[in-house]
Amino acid sequence: MAEITNTTGGGHRKNRGHRSPKPAPRVDMTPMVDLGFLLITFFMLSMKLSDPQALQWDKRISETNDPVPECVVLNILVDSADRVYTYEGEDFKTLRSTSFNDTGLIQIVMQKGKRVKTECGLGKDGQPHKLICLIKLLPGTRYQNLTDVIDEMNITHSFYSIQEPLAEEIAALKDKEKELLAETKP
Repeated sequence: MAEITNTTGGGHRKNRGHRSPKPAPRVDMTPMVDLGFLLITFFMLSMKLSDPQALQWDKRISETNDPVPECVVLNILVDSADRVYTYEGEDFKTLRSTSFNDTGLIQIVMQKGKRVKTECGLGKDGQPHKLICLIKLLPGTRYQNLTDVIDEMNITHSFYSIQEPLAEEIAALKDKEKELLAETKP
């Protein structure tokens, strides 16, 4: 148990008019530290690490080697000028520009999610396929843009993966930017 020790000077008092200060009692906390370590050790050894509630891992896309149908993929490219481009599957011809506002990226993701459920058939488990978004950040993209895109994925409950952009995608973006510049010039 904890022990309180009080060290007072014994002996006799010579001056009765002045009181000598009494030292504060000292509490020995060594047994309490021992008890703390015993409790920590007990709970560490009694926790099941294999139990899913003990450690929860974020699993956005499963680690299967099954081929993913092209119709369930939406590619999202974000550049350094805060512009967002999307295209479906592997078809660069469907590349279009959008924005982060309420009528932009979130609407495209929601519409594609609905089309995936109706047009892409059923998976192995007999359930409709789910939309998979591939987020690709071009060099110079701000961190805020990444958080905005991930917020949209969480709002729409879409599966997503962050990947490096392909060289073909960068070339298609340059062509798209040239088209946009040509359209704005009279």
